Amino acid sequence: MGRAPTFNDYAASCYLPKQTINVTASFGVAEQTQDDLSIESIVGLADTALYQAKTMGRNRVNCAEMQPLETEVQAG
Repeated sequence: MGRAPTFNDYAASCYLPKQTINVTASFGVAEQTQDDLSIESIVGLADTALYQAKTMGRNRVNCAEMQPLETEVQAG
């Protein structure tokens, strides 16, 4: 079993005669870890992570920082 193709594999396979195109890509990633997060909240977290990735430089992937679940501890 081989490795999964990367973005660079696809970019390297593009052919444009007599032209050079430089491509960079940054991504923001978020996951749903709490049932109460809406899709809008998840997209917002990913969007924030994307802009943080762009700030850090080219060709970056930044994961959104998820807040830990707050749990109540009841005295027994």
